[in-house]
Amino acid sequence: LRSAGEPRRTALAKYQGREQMLNPSVFNMRKIRAAKLPSANGHASAAALAALLDVAGAASRCGRSGHVPTIFSVSCVDKMRVSQGSEVGRGERAEPAGNGDPLALLDNPGAAFGLGVQVHEFALSDGSSCRSIGHSGLGGSEAFSLPEVGLSFAFTTNTLSTNSIAKAAVVRSICEELGIRAPRSLLVL
Repeated sequence: LRSAGEPRRTALAKYQGREQMLNPSVFNMRKIRAAKLPSANGHASAAALAALLDVAGAASRCGRSGHVPTIFSVSCVDKMRVSQGSEVGRGERAEPAGNGDPLALLDNPGAAFGLGVQVHEFALSDGSSCRSIGHSGLGGSEAFSLPEVGLSFAFTTNTLSTNSIAKAAVVRSICEELGIRAPRSLLVL
């Protein structure tokens, strides 16, 4: 005799193991999208993500004047931008992570990690540099804020992919327009 849950377990057996996290199509499944998976299945529009990061970085852009609603203080944003010292994700990678590499779970393995965010080092037009706050998403999404230049950016896709040529092209174009150098970690496919 089979228990009531046995057919379900058999159907889900092919999705066991961490290697399934490397398959973007898994996150397109209705049940996965409906699940409550912390840090794995946030759903938002690009406009909403950019607006959220704009408010998150607003204190750094406006100082303490209070003209713009803020989520974090200037000192908090500064602390978020400090690399947390892990070797995972530090430095620039010339090649994207491949199957079996734990960094392949991230769409952007070249980014360093701050407090709850990925950070990217940008070269500004005056020769100085600053770090963004944001995060890459599995499948090609990207969101970051660069308060020093008043930029909050988000890119989302309708289908998940591990090779987002469009995202890299958009980031490159925006940075060129603003006269800043995009970090390689945002441009490597």
